Amino acid sequence: MKPHYKMSQPKSCAALKERGSVLIVGMVFLVILMIAGVTIMNSSIQDEKISGNSKRASDAFTAAEAGMEDALVKLWTQDESYNPPAWFYYTCSGGELTDPDGNVFEPDSNTTFIADTAFAGGSTYRVEYGGTCDSDAQGVTSISLVSNGTQVESLRRVHFNVADTGDASWPAVFVNDDPDAPSDPDACQFDFGPSSAYLYDGKGGPALSTNTQKCAEDIRDDDGDSGQLVGGVIANNPAPDFTDPNGLRAFYTALKASSHTQNVYPTPPKNANKGVEPVDLNSPDFSSVDLGQPGDADDPTDYDELQSLIIHGDLDMPGNLSGSGILVVTGTAHFGGTPNWDGVIIVLGGRVDIGGGGTTNGLRGTMIVSNLNFGGSEFCDEDGNCQTSETATYYAPTPLTTNWDHAGNPLIDWDVSGGGTARYSYGCKLLQKVNNFLLDSEAGGAGAGIDPDVSFPGPDSCPDPDGDGQTGTYGDLYVFDWYEEVGN
Repeated sequence: MKPHYKMSQPKSCAALKERGSVLIVGMVFLVILMIAGVTIMNSSIQDEKISGNSKRASDAFTAAEAGMEDALVKLWTQDESYNPPAWFYYTCSGGELTDPDGNVFEPDSNTTFIADTAFAGGSTYRVEYGGTCDSDAQGVTSISLVSNGTQVESLRRVHFNVADTGDASWPAVFVNDDPDAPSDPDACQFDFGPSSAYLYDGKGGPALSTNTQKCAEDIRDDDGDSGQLVGGVIANNPAPDFTDPNGLRAFYTALKASSHTQNVYPTPPKNANKGVEPVDLNSPDFSSVDLGQPGDADDPTDYDELQSLIIHGDLDMPGNLSGSGILVVTGTAHFGGTPNWDGVIIVLGGRVDIGGGGTTNGLRGTMIVSNLNFGGSEFCDEDGNCQTSETATYYAPTPLTTNWDHAGNPLIDWDVSGGGTARYSYGCKLLQKVNNFLLDSEAGGAGAGIDPDVSFPGPDSCPDPDGDGQTGTYGDLYVFDWYEEVGN
């Protein structure tokens, strides 16, 4: 019997094609996985590089910030050689900054201000003089510095401008703007006056200070300032409890009630259509008003010549005002020439106009300019008899002693014009004299009867620019603006 062979069926072309496509698909997936793996690996390497660069940049910036802080410490160092601190002895002339030891830092020349200093993680910083030195004959008001922070191949620069807060002293002029309206574009308007005529001198502290940073910046940025500020402009209230509307109200109330105070009311209107006449202390109508006489400016216990006055309404002085003590104006104040005054002037009506520099020495002490809402007025005749409604007899408005605030009256306007020569100088010992003069006899004062809790807060001690042994505390340095420059 012959064997039986079963012939296998040949595979179709379709089956062969399917086996080939599987191989191709597998190879494609393998390529995709390979590309993905390479991409992920490259991405990880790149991320690591970015992370490293970011850390180096961050370390460099941190070092630069440390340099900034170190510069403040260096400027504010107080030792046996410097009282006040070194900052007050820096000068600049012809664009050159000079430290108290006589070392000159030339602007924009990479002159090291603070030596290269190692920082954490191998970073270093170096602080250089940036080349801007705002100054006057008596000292530096602000300087511009550059702190270079480095870390391997990364460099970050912080450019910063430094000024003095002057926390411990009154300024020559205090702009008591509304702290609740710091963004108001009209909150404070300050006209420095001709640079040849007017100088504002803080005598070791700030020349001008304000309630808000916005007002201080507006004054600093004013193009009218031509080197007229000795001590700069800072946002610092030297006595917030006193300059607060309620603090001023309490002081005004006590001063008005004192038997030592001369309350000056306007004379009857000469023209009914013009309303209440302003007070002109040079007019024969006010010849009985005692304005005081300058005394020994260096002796805070010599206050016999001082006087205290309240002008109820507006003050309009076509001529010069000369006197000493404390003068409060409930309205606005206009001076034909710079007031020649030793002590304190407080203007509550928000506007001071000075028509000419004159030839007087100017203000020595401090001037406080506020613009307050008194919450109502009573009306008084020239003898000080008052009632709540205005009649033909009772004509001069004077503030009620309740509900004083800033609201509704944010504008403060300092407007100066004219020539001559005038200085507005902080007078520390003169303010001590005013304080002694106002306190009641039990507190060691002249018997003016003002409670120490509401009296003008004269300084406890005075700076020592003349080496007379008087020491005092000073404000802190602060960075008032800065920007960063990123290297590679």
